[in-house]
Amino acid sequence: MTVAFFVLYAADSMAECVENAAVVVCFLSQKYQDSENCKKELQYAGSKHISMIPVYTQRGWKPSERLGLITAGELWIDFRDINNNKFKESAEKLYQQIQVVQATEGSVVGTIPTTTDAVSISDLTIHDQKLIPSKKPEPISLPTQGSQSGNRDILDYVRETGNLPLAYYDAQLTNTDKTVAGVLDDAITGILREGATLDKSSEAEWLTKELLNLRKYGIKENVSKHLKLPYELAEMCIYIYSKSSFLPGLMTQVLNSPQSITSEQANSLGPFSWLLYRALRQLKTTNIPTVYKDLELTDEERKDYVKEEVKFTAFTETYKQRRDSECVGNTLLIIDLNVKSNSFKDQNVCCGADMPGYSNLSMSFHMWPGVKFHFSKYEYDADKQKHIIYLKSSAENY
Repeated sequence: MTVAFFVLYAADSMAECVENAAVVVCFLSQKYQDSENCKKELQYAGSKHISMIPVYTQRGWKPSERLGLITAGELWIDFRDINNNKFKESAEKLYQQIQVVQATEGSVVGTIPTTTDAVSISDLTIHDQKLIPSKKPEPISLPTQGSQSGNRDILDYVRETGNLPLAYYDAQLTNTDKTVAGVLDDAITGILREGATLDKSSEAEWLTKELLNLRKYGIKENVSKHLKLPYELAEMCIYIYSKSSFLPGLMTQVLNSPQSITSEQANSLGPFSWLLYRALRQLKTTNIPTVYKDLELTDEERKDYVKEEVKFTAFTETYKQRRDSECVGNTLLIIDLNVKSNSFKDQNVCCGADMPGYSNLSMSFHMWPGVKFHFSKYEYDADKQKHIIYLKSSAENY
């Protein structure tokens, strides 16, 4: 497993380093906070759903402003005001937290030396217990209920609509007596299958174990098109999708190419994508007028965003502030959401969810698949060497 250590004097190739890392360890100080490049690179790690471990190094100081938002709610290790014994203890805690990420990545940490036995997870000073598993994942059995038999061919639906969550619902849930627990069983089976395919079985086992623990909340609840998920399950779906694992990247890759999706992928990812879609719908937000999305695109790929109609087919993370979005990419999407809805009189369109209650997502606005936009205009910023594309929400979004 690759570990990226962030200090003030970061190399020019930091973006590449972040992309290849499973966890980012950032040593924070006032100088770090004052460096725009350091904050951008830390934010870039968050946008890639890479686990972060903040380390405080400066006496009498804590991060504030944007850096405080970025690291709020994360695990952190204290290297301030420490003697030799305390330094060894803190170093062991840092090493152990990296091992926790190893447990979910299914790889081996072999490059970080330690001179003492690793401390147990229960001994760690953890400031947010929810952000890491409490122990290495244990093997779990596949669910025996909730088969993925379905009643229609999901591929026809997803290729027609470009919307996997709704295609899954229309193809396999309409006119059935399926329960939320049954859909959850299918989601667990699908994640385990995809994890095995990608040689990420231990990671998939941890993700699905967290879901399996919440199965009890959906046993008596039948699915419906506008279902409100039990709060605990909705929160866990968002939490799992926000973590550093194979799942977000795989779903983005598959959902961005609906015409080339396979039947196995649709059946494996359809159930969880529908649960995540319903979870985000429960947090739908209509009072954010503009959002921003930074992308690295080729000239050919950029053409897809200057068409009369642009459709997002994957779960898409955007930012509420322009400064938070402009990090690495050569293309900036400026998306106007201040559009009245055709479906609800005197209300703006609904394209996604604001999640201020989730510390690692507080600056983001997450759009669900199927939202449509119209191309407005194109500019090129020669100073920043950045293509700027303006999009406007379709009034059909609801």
